[in-house]
Amino acid sequence: MAIARSASETRAFDALPVRWHQGAVALGQWARKIADWFIPDSLLLDTDTHHRALMFLTSHLLGPWLGFTVIGYLYLVDPTAGMVLWAPAAAIAAFLLFPFILRGTGQLNLLALVSVENVAFIVLYLSYFYGGMSSPFLPWLITVPLLAFFYLGAERRLRNITLAAFVGDIVIFYAVLHAADPASRVPLEQLSTVGLVSLLCAGLYVTMMAFYYARIVNAHSELAREADRHKQTAVMLAAARDAAEAANRAKSEFLATMSHELRTPLNAVIGFSEIMVRESFGPLGDARYKEYANDIQDSGSHLLQIINDILDISKAQTGTFELEETLVDCEELINSACLLLRPHIDKANHSLELSIAQPLPQLRADARMCKQMLVNLLSNAIKFSSDGSDIAIEAVADLRQGLTIAIRDDGIGIPARDLERVRKPFEQAESALNRRHEGTGLGLPLVDLMMAEHGGTLDLESIEGLGTIARLRFPSERLIWSSGHEPRASDTAQSPPRIAPSPSIPAPATAGGFAVPTVLVVDDNEDLRLLLERMLERAGFRTVGASDGRAAFQYLETASVDLVITDMVMPRMDGVELLRLLREAKPDLPVIALSGVDDFFEYRRIATHLGARNALQKPVSQADLTAAVNNVLAPQSKVA
Repeated sequence: MAIARSASETRAFDALPVRWHQGAVALGQWARKIADWFIPDSLLLDTDTHHRALMFLTSHLLGPWLGFTVIGYLYLVDPTAGMVLWAPAAAIAAFLLFPFILRGTGQLNLLALVSVENVAFIVLYLSYFYGGMSSPFLPWLITVPLLAFFYLGAERRLRNITLAAFVGDIVIFYAVLHAADPASRVPLEQLSTVGLVSLLCAGLYVTMMAFYYARIVNAHSELAREADRHKQTAVMLAAARDAAEAANRAKSEFLATMSHELRTPLNAVIGFSEIMVRESFGPLGDARYKEYANDIQDSGSHLLQIINDILDISKAQTGTFELEETLVDCEELINSACLLLRPHIDKANHSLELSIAQPLPQLRADARMCKQMLVNLLSNAIKFSSDGSDIAIEAVADLRQGLTIAIRDDGIGIPARDLERVRKPFEQAESALNRRHEGTGLGLPLVDLMMAEHGGTLDLESIEGLGTIARLRFPSERLIWSSGHEPRASDTAQSPPRIAPSPSIPAPATAGGFAVPTVLVVDDNEDLRLLLERMLERAGFRTVGASDGRAAFQYLETASVDLVITDMVMPRMDGVELLRLLREAKPDLPVIALSGVDDFFEYRRIATHLGARNALQKPVSQADLTAAVNNVLAPQSKVA
């Protein structure tokens, strides 16, 4: 039992540091929540300002208690001081009001200047009555320039004002001291204990502020070290990228040469066989010659399609696929693919059922690739289904799930063990029926790669002997939902103008009766504003730009848009003020807030509290931006 108790006591003793650490972390989180309560929303939008506000609050919530300690010891030495002690005690107590004033006004710089001057007043006041130039309170003056550095940060003008006022305070103190030459209320030898307490409190105060500042510096240093590591990684990745690009160029050149060498004789084979089938220069004689010529033409066309598939596979695998994106009408896309394969469907006596949900959004995609993907999947459904089978195509769009096009057949199906293998080039499921049909095994891999280029997926669901369902899933950021505005007569596809003193905006362009939403982008950084506009225009939206909140609000007084995307930190009028004005003047106009605040969750709470429908953190990707815009602009019925 003694050994067991000893081991238990040892474990308990070893656990003490962990418990102390957990307690310290919990205490720090609790203190951070209290400090954040005093910081107004306007000071949370900039990281440096937020850190300075935290240092200001830490100093004013903890520092006054050290000052009260000094006043208390001084009262023990000079209990009859009266107003001589009450005045500095009231000035110290005033520090406790500063956090509440900060919460109510948000004037950090002004309060910092007043606070520093108040410290100088208290120190020089006590020094005047207790010891003069030999006062034990004068060491507190060292905190004045430190506080100016901590509170005002990189605000050089304000720091210079503070230091100039500090020098003026010392000069005035020296002049008054020598003009009046008052006697110390308490002999210096009796102030030794108070002096020791004063020095100890001053040291604790400076140490506390220095430790907090060191935490901030260490955080920035860690970021700098992380940036250096990323730079080294970037150099290595650049070298690997250059090597891969050289290999890709060599492969592309080889494929281009091979394509040319194969296509040239194929053109002759297909062209001459077509002339023979049509009997352009007269009858061939025996009917078998025409049949053979037709076989030659079909075989040549099939070989050409194989070459095209191989080149597409190569481009996709080497990342040289280039999407030619347009706004695609989904229903028209499906109908064109069905029309192309209608002869094969009729020949096999299949029944084709279409189920297309209405209304469907526009799809931002490569129309040629989308048609090829549908043709490949529909061809497989026709080829691997017995004559007279049912084939169904279903299309449905959802705000969160995106667009899904499903092709279902009642064919031979794919064994579960082969569902992943058939996605690889030149692979086919092991089936006797499959081997009786032509094919290279490139159809599904091509669809898989093309969907990946579009940011989507190909899902296969199959049961051997019962059939297969192939689903094309396009992400929601590729869908362009109508904002509900009617098309206008002055439709144009030209680039939207910049905001001018007499602003005017053309009516939104339309695609097949579909009104393209207009987005107002507000940011004082012109490069970032233009980048956001390009991203939105590439996604199919029209854009207008403004350099600050004032220009945006003036524009909105005479024109209308579907959505506003605004930065939160800008000169003249920032995003906070713009949100407040729009909440009163245009409460139904949706707004997305955008900024580079590090504490994103807290920032999103602030932005949505001010009326923003959504909030994005810089840097923002095209996918996130487009998804956020679609989420705000989509019809309310789709959100449910």
